Amino acid sequence: MSERFDLDVSQRSIFVDVPVDDVERAVLEVGAASRDVAEHIIDRALKDSEADISDDLREKLTRIFRETVEFEEKVVGASSTAWDVSALTRLEDRVTVFQAVPNHRISIYRTTTAFHDISALDNPPGLVSVVPDKGDMGPNPGLLAQVGKVIEIGMSDDRLRRLAA
Repeated sequence: MSERFDLDVSQRSIFVDVPVDDVERAVLEVGAASRDVAEHIIDRALKDSEADISDDLREKLTRIFRETVEFEEKVVGASSTAWDVSALTRLEDRVTVFQAVPNHRISIYRTTTAFHDISALDNPPGLVSVVPDKGDMGPNPGLLAQVGKVIEIGMSDDRLRRLAA
């Protein structure tokens, strides 16, 4: 935060007492601190949601693909950005990326952006978004489907095998 202002934090607020001449700067400081707190809360909630799907995905992919699956990998896209992905499988010469996507805009947009970047590679891997329930996501599966397959976590093992083959 700022060395100039000491922000006070209570259970539900961030505030500061300042002279009238410093109000504009104080508003900016409180706004920046509020944004940081909100971002932290959203990050934590997203990680919890994604962890639930990721745990189920890890169990299923381990059972199906055993030694040909890797978890929490990075895939470098055409922009040279290294994207964190939930899992990837390597079957012969075919790589498939699986990303757990909770029903939250930030996760959906992040996955769509990452998959667009990865799909721009000369030889892109297969891209699969794994969601909890398409029916609960409104139009969002359509965004994810622009650049890969969208499946529900409860999908059959046979269908997962076919996606990775």
